[in-house]
Amino acid sequence: MGLDVLELTFEFERAFAVELPDDAILHAATPGCTHRLICERMQLAPDTTCLTGRLFRRLRAAIDRRVSVATRVPRRSPIRSVIGPIAWLRAWNDVRAEQAWRSLPPMAPSRSRSLRDITFMTAVRLIDRAPFATSRPSAELVALRMRNIVSERLAIGPGFSFRSSWRELGLD
Repeated sequence: MGLDVLELTFEFERAFAVELPDDAILHAATPGCTHRLICERMQLAPDTTCLTGRLFRRLRAAIDRRVSVATRVPRRSPIRSVIGPIAWLRAWNDVRAEQAWRSLPPMAPSRSRSLRDITFMTAVRLIDRAPFATSRPSAELVALRMRNIVSERLAIGPGFSFRSSWRELGLD
């Protein structure tokens, strides 16, 4: 494990107010392993309802209503390959009009991104609006905060896989 991963670990410890044992960190080969370790230290149970999953399904359903395509919107394809700019804005506003999603940003994200990336980016922004310390801790909030920390540190999108090794994410 390299210095980059150790520095990232210190950031996680500060963000979540936990102490991660060095021997456990040495065996955490992926962000997912590190996430499980943090959740264990915080004594968090796995989430049964997932903010990102709910948002993804809402956006996909809104797009499906606006587009007369028999196939579902692919997770990793750019939105622009499926829906035009006006229809995308209307779909985004359809979701924002629902009571549970009123805190979504008014501007629809770029159609050049995939629905998966848009979902993660939006969820990370929503989480950032409520400080971690004042929100009810959950495994999903830890995962979203971790995505934010890793994304900022590595200058990558928040849609990276938690199964990727630290090396695959560019850390030594």
